[in-house]
Amino acid sequence: SDSNNLIRRREPLSDAEYRRLQKIDFYDKNTDVCKNGDTGTAQDFGPCDESKFPDCKDGQELICYNRTNRRDKFYPDKHPYFYIDYKRVLCYPADWAGYGGCSSCTPGRYCA
Repeated sequence: SDSNNLIRRREPLSDAEYRRLQKIDFYDKNTDVCKNGDTGTAQDFGPCDESKFPDCKDGQELICYNRTNRRDKFYPDKHPYFYIDYKRVLCYPADWAGYGGCSSCTPGRYCA
């Protein structure tokens, strides 16, 4: 029935879709900024120190940056800028990707 089509079961994805989902969360050293200080000023934000990111097990874990919105910087349309907090960057089991995976989608510019 049509009502059954409205409910989607979460089934594991194909290998190709699994690889695509692994690329959902990305890090771009040219555009991403990290919280490097704790003074409560704009100077706390700057280039990321990649050595502070966790070392996820290749093929077994996915890295998720879990960006959060800044409260001091906004685009002209009032959407906030986002930053990476080293404490929020985590490794998740790679098999989790088959059920939705790690997403960079946070309110604002990172949602596609």
